Amino acid sequence: MNYEVIVVSLLETNCYVVYCQDSLECAVVDPGAEADRIFQLIAIKSLKPALILNTHGHIDHIGANKDIKEKFNIPLYIHSADSAMLGNVQQSEMAAFLGVVESPSPDHLLNDGD
Repeated sequence: MNYEVIVVSLLETNCYVVYCQDSLECAVVDPGAEADRIFQLIAIKSLKPALILNTHGHIDHIGANKDIKEKFNIPLYIHSADSAMLGNVQQSEMAAFLGVVESPSPDHLLNDGD
């Protein structure tokens, strides 16, 4: 396994693209913003996105979920305790700084130990 880190958003959130050297399948972890930069890395490395993983539901970790999911038609995973946050991102205090963000609903909910 390899990974690349892209620092995104005004809050300098780390977005990780974790990939298999052999298959080139990848997971996009915490795509907080700047989807175009994430797309660029995926293209440069010839990666095949397989899923989006949000470590939690804060707006600075989910800002590019919609764009990535729409472009690659891949499932979105998040812990069940944070899944409601994806539908209420405008309630976040950070929304005042980062602007309007829409995130799709998760496709899969994770639980402790998964």
